[in-house]
Amino acid sequence: MQNKSVHELLEIIDSSSVGSFICDMEKGEIYYSYEWSKRLGVEHLSPREATLVATTYVHPEDQDDIQRAFSQACEQKSPKVRMEFRVKTVDSGYIWVLGQGKIIYDQDGRPVKYYGTHSDITERKKTEEKLQRYTEEIKKKEEESLQLIDSFTEGTWIVDRLEGTIKCSEKWEKRIGLDLVPEEERLAYTNTLPNSDDTVGGNSIQHQMKIGAERFDLEYLMKTVDRGYIWTQNRGKIVYNEHGEAIKVYAATLDITERKQMEEELRESERIALDLVEKLRIADKNKNAFINMLSHELRNPLASIMMSLCLMERISSGEKREARALEIAKRQGIQLTNLVDDLLDITRITQNKIILKKDTVEINNLIDMAVQDYRSQFIDKNVKLEVQLTTPLYIEADPSRITQVVGNLLHNAAKFTNSNDLVTVTVSHEIKSNQVLITVHDTGRGIAPEFLGNIFEPFIQVDKSLDRSLGGLGLGLAIVKGMVELHNGKVQVFSEGIGKGAKFTIWLPLSEEQMMKLN
Repeated sequence: MQNKSVHELLEIIDSSSVGSFICDMEKGEIYYSYEWSKRLGVEHLSPREATLVATTYVHPEDQDDIQRAFSQACEQKSPKVRMEFRVKTVDSGYIWVLGQGKIIYDQDGRPVKYYGTHSDITERKKTEEKLQRYTEEIKKKEEESLQLIDSFTEGTWIVDRLEGTIKCSEKWEKRIGLDLVPEEERLAYTNTLPNSDDTVGGNSIQHQMKIGAERFDLEYLMKTVDRGYIWTQNRGKIVYNEHGEAIKVYAATLDITERKQMEEELRESERIALDLVEKLRIADKNKNAFINMLSHELRNPLASIMMSLCLMERISSGEKREARALEIAKRQGIQLTNLVDDLLDITRITQNKIILKKDTVEINNLIDMAVQDYRSQFIDKNVKLEVQLTTPLYIEADPSRITQVVGNLLHNAAKFTNSNDLVTVTVSHEIKSNQVLITVHDTGRGIAPEFLGNIFEPFIQVDKSLDRSLGGLGLGLAIVKGMVELHNGKVQVFSEGIGKGAKFTIWLPLSEEQMMKLN
């Protein structure tokens, strides 16, 4: 009956707090209200067993404090105990509680019972901690501001809005030209100094006053007499009257132009680094693709050559079969030689080891001969090839290399055109730049937009098909670019997309003698 009464009392108290308990120190028993015992995870224990584990759910850092507070109360025969500590609950982990209770002593002054309650104060503790951190931050910022103001060398200033005046340190006054402005115009003048693009939104002292800010830290460009616009950091305090109106501004200005430049340089360095990483990634990807292509491109001609030579050894009669085998061996040998030559040329261009054998050459004749050398390729594919030449134009160039450049463009056009397509080679004089203009324009397959930006890079191939029916290592256009630039010229490509053809344009400088004649 007694236990029933105890539990009923605990449940009554429990209705207005997190939990309640009665500790019978003579019997070594502790009774918890039911809900509180469930939160502590001791609902299955007897009162005596609960006493044995009573301290285990208290946070280790708080156990000594609780023991000390309770012992002190007992020594002083104080009936009341009040303490704050953390307890571990089943549902929420550690929570902060306010423990309050009353100690009952016997006639000899020994504690025999302890009635108590636990109230959840976790949210209050969190609020107190936030307030403490905020207070510490405010103090830290105030100390930093005081130190900064003492160390500023650019200038300090005070604005009195009631009087409409501004006072500056002498050095800063001269830097911004304020010493030459009449007193009544000084405040208005200083408002024109910050760059208007930098003081939009909240990045202005006027906005800080509008929102009631007490302190500000703003960065913007400001116009000076000696160096034009410089980057400044402006830190200060705004004082308000009882109506919330800003009446004074205390501030200091620091020149941070060098820091801003360093930040911009750092951003640029990061951009360059990221760009370099991306280029290295692409180069590595292209390298792997190139190795794969090379194994196929070199293996196929060599296989044909070996098969043809084997057939020649077994042929005992029949001149036509022998001639056919020799023709295959020769054609594949030439193809292999061209591939190797391309590899050597791109390597020499990359290492700047190409030596040009320049001479004064007439470009129309050179282009016409190159076209005739490749005409058979277009006839075999039923592609129409037209040449449009102009009056004699002379350039200082290596004839073999210019022929190679035009040949590569014609070979490229032959690969990406089909029956009834048209390829037009044009030579003209661009009067504006006083240069020779060579174009190779086809109505063939065209180039997808994503390839236009890097089509002149080594090992770039527009044809990604598995059968690689068009062949090549992706070096022809890279060689074109390298050779043209060695002649102080430039090359560009234009295409409206797949199925809309492509146009390659080369600019080469005229010879000095030719330019003198034209002038």
